[in-house]
Amino acid sequence: MPVLAEMMHYARTHAVPGKLKPGSWAEAIHQAASAGEVPSEAVPVMMIDYMGPSLDTTVFAISSGVWLFANHPDQWDLVRDDPSLIPGAINEILRMEAPVQGFSRYVARDYDLDGVPLPKASRAIAFYGAANRDPRQFPDPDHFDVRRNNAGRHLAFGSRCGLYSPRSRAGSSASASRKRSAC
Repeated sequence: MPVLAEMMHYARTHAVPGKLKPGSWAEAIHQAASAGEVPSEAVPVMMIDYMGPSLDTTVFAISSGVWLFANHPDQWDLVRDDPSLIPGAINEILRMEAPVQGFSRYVARDYDLDGVPLPKASRAIAFYGAANRDPRQFPDPDHFDVRRNNAGRHLAFGSRCGLYSPRSRAGSSASASRKRSAC
């Protein structure tokens, strides 16, 4: 519980208006609370719900990259010799070792998914890690290849847009809204 208390303290004292990046997701949450769209007491918890998974996925992705390059030094040599391969390498790391392997969702209405009935009020899970190894989408899916031309189609975070796809730029809140609408 001490870590949670520290996170709550941070959310209440540092993730506040005036200390946030203008136009950021965090600022939008505070604006929603000011407009009465979100209860103000929920804001710190929402901040933690955003910060915790963001940190976890970053740590998992970096450690996966280190592991993959340690086990595939030829791929490391390619990236070291040609830094323009970095965006594709990041997407390939995320495809190979998705930081989020799966996520469940509540089924709001009866739905047919390619002949499989999903009844209303049930739960469905999408296995992103398995989707990223689908040979119909990724030829030789178990091979780590920083030059893979479609690695940006990974589903590491449940979206069809890779971190460095043409429709996305890391760290851009405007990109995040485009990504939601475009993918």
